[in-house]
Amino acid sequence: MHETISDAHRTRERRRLPAAARLGALAAGIALAAGSVALLPTGQALAATSPGTSIASVDVGSAIAITALTPGFTLTGVPGDTPAAIGAVTMDVFSNNATGYNVTVQPAAADLVGTGANADVIPVADLSVEETTGGAYAPLSATVPTLVYTQATPSVAAPGDVLSNDYEFNTPIPDVIDDTYSVTLDYVATTNP
Repeated sequence: MHETISDAHRTRERRRLPAAARLGALAAGIALAAGSVALLPTGQALAATSPGTSIASVDVGSAIAITALTPGFTLTGVPGDTPAAIGAVTMDVFSNNATGYNVTVQPAAADLVGTGANADVIPVADLSVEETTGGAYAPLSATVPTLVYTQATPSVAAPGDVLSNDYEFNTPIPDVIDDTYSVTLDYVATTNP
């Protein structure tokens, strides 16, 4: 049989159909044969997906910190005086603990001691401390920490709550020689259970 010009033209036109179009048509045919309801335009490949999820978590622990603690203070007087210092010690306390925190102070020794060969001492129990914004003075003890602040909620954002302590002599300065008498005060901030 002889091929006519129009038959030859149609054969050439089919051969000219781009390979991508022929593949798109094939993919559409396969999708329809597989029962898919999505009809893809010619030339687009069928995309396969498989959804899944993942949970991102952040485990935030309890934190507490004392910063900007006053490095030292001096009460000034002569034997028989009862000097005091309002706001003698200040500090920032940060805690994110849901049940809050407390702050204590405890002298590192039983006495304030002088310098050099001076053997005179002033008992730490002669000194009392209170929270500046309220509360009552409590004597210092070298054996038991003195509570100077407590709250049942977290602090404000860092650097935290600004706290202040007053100090006073709860009894007159004893008859000691003139000198500077000192003791280290250990402040501790602790989260509440």
